[in-house]
Order: sequence, then C-alpha cells, then structure tokens
Amino acid sequence: MMASIQIPVACPECGRIAIEDYYYRTGAGYIICQCCGCEVEREAIYDSKNNTSYFEEEKRKGYGKFVLEMKDGTFSIKRLMIPLTVEQFEIFKGMFFDSNVDHENSYLVTYQNGEFSILLGNVPDEFKLSFDEFIEKYGYDYV
Repeated sequence: MMASIQIPVACPECGRIAIEDYYYRTGAGYIICQCCGCEVEREAIYDSKNNTSYFEEEKRKGYGKFVLEMKDGTFSIKRLMIPLTVEQFEIFKGMFFDSNVDHENSYLVTYQNGEFSILLGNVPDEFKLSFDEFIEKYGYDYV
C-alpha cells in the first residue's frame, strides 16, 4: 500500500508553483509544474544483489500548457512536452474559439528560454507569481 503527501514546491524549471506527490514510505514521487508543465519523476530502486537502495530521477522539460474550460464547467489541461508547432497551434486555436468554450478561464501559454508567452486567453493571476510570492499570498493550503 502506497502512502503519499501532496505539497506545493517551486518548479525546478521555471520557479513557479508546482505540486509534489511524495510517497513518504519509499521516498519516491513526482513533481508537476502548474505553469510550464515540467515533470520530475523520482523512483526508488532496490539492488538486491548489493542489498542497497538508491533513487533515479528523470526530468522532462515543460514547454507550457493549454487549459480549455467549457461553459458547462468541464475542462481539459494539456501540458506541452515539446515546443509548440504551427500545426498544434492551429488545432488549439480552433478548439479555443469554439462557442462552447469559457474564454475567461481558458488559455494557451508557452514556455521557452526562461520566458512565458500567452498566445490565447488570459492566465489566472496566481500563474504570474513566483513560488515564494504564491505561498506568501495564498499559503500552502491553497493548492
């Protein structure tokens, strides 16, 4: 049985708010950034031959995200794990301008070379805060 704790942490890529799901019994877990989409997975490895254990960590760079909220309250979030292509942008743009989309709460943002670019919609105010600013304003229980 796995037991985990979810806590807000600073994203190792962009420094904004991320969520860590930490399996405290094993030390394994993962981090997913709520802004740039960066993902870090930490796996506990047991070497039975040497009777030792260690951690392997894999980091996948994030390139932004597409949040699409519908007028009926349903939503989808797509993290960009590669730079946005022209073809992807056209698909996202078509989805964004659908008449059933809540445009106030939907957005497409990219992250490259340490910079965010808002391509569609408006990001929420908390998106623009560094991790420290976010915690100061909302506290640890907000996430």
